[in-house]
Order: sequence, then structure tokens, then C-alpha cells
Amino acid sequence: GDMVDIPMNYDVYGFGPTTPEYSYALTAKEFIREQGFKGRIVIGGPHATLLSKQCLDDGFDCVVEQDGELATYEAFYGDTKGTIFKGFEADLDNYPPIDYSLVDLSKYKYLLNGRPATTMITSRGCPFKCAFCYKNYTKIRYKSVPSVKEEIHNICINFGYDALVFPEDIFILNKERTEKIIWYL
Repeated sequence: GDMVDIPMNYDVYGFGPTTPEYSYALTAKEFIREQGFKGRIVIGGPHATLLSKQCLDDGFDCVVEQDGELATYEAFYGDTKGTIFKGFEADLDNYPPIDYSLVDLSKYKYLLNGRPATTMITSRGCPFKCAFCYKNYTKIRYKSVPSVKEEIHNICINFGYDALVFPEDIFILNKERTEKIIWYL
């Protein structure tokens, strides 16, 4: 959306861009600062994991590398700035489920075949090392099938989504796991 649509009433702002999206995160960060925001602006995600020093040099207050679920709290609310926080590569079932109630879902208008849709990540990593790819995790980690089913139930029943997209590099790599998830749908 347009930069004017960025709400200016938060304590912290965070970004998680891939490398092609990084210039947009920089533009948004600069816009937020131009509005007089003095608080913390944090970056994580694929680009920050690969080029954390660049992110600090470009003016982000804190950088989170790798999985951000456990490191993000410290990056958002810790006492230091100019810090790189190392995340962990934990079992995906050990991370807390996404709390969709913290987000104004009415602002997200993603439709799939006319049905309200959202994305869901059930795995991380990729066994391949393609030269063009930004991924830097070669270890594959999957959420368990029961955990995925529970999250699907939560998303569809409690938040009214009717369609799911799995924007994962390897969602179908493990055929048996994929079939168990698909049959549940």
C-alpha cells in the first residue's frame, strides 16, 4: 500500500523482507523516521539473516538472524540498539502458534478463487543449494501433522478463512506428510 497508510502509533516497527523486498523495507523505515518516530525499528527474515551488518549500517536498530520467534521479543523490547540477535533453529512444534487476534484481519484482503485466504508455513529449510536462491538453511524442519491440523482448524474455524496457501519451497517434498495434511483439508 501507500506509505501514507502506515499507522504511526506503534512503539516498535518490524520488517522481514527477502532480498528483493529489502529496498521497500528501507523506504518504509525512512518514511517512519521522517514522521518523527524515535522508537525501535527491527528487521529480521531472509535478507537480515544473510546480511545483518548491512541492515545495521542502513539504520535498522536491531537485526534478528535465523528463526525470530524467540529472539524477536528481545529485539523489540530489549535495552540495546545496534544489536544482532541470533535466533535458533528449534523444532517448529515448540514455537507458539500465531495469535491472529493481535492483527486487524479486516485490513488483509487476500482472496483465492473468491474465498478469504491466508498463508500458512508448515516447514523451513530446503535440501537443495540453488545458486539463485536466498535460502541459507539446508536442514529441513517440519511441523508435525497434528500441529498443522490444529493450526488449520484454528485458522478456519476461529478466524473464518476458507482457503490456505502454503508458500513453501518444500511443502510437497515429503509425499506421505503432504497427503496426511491434504486429506485433512
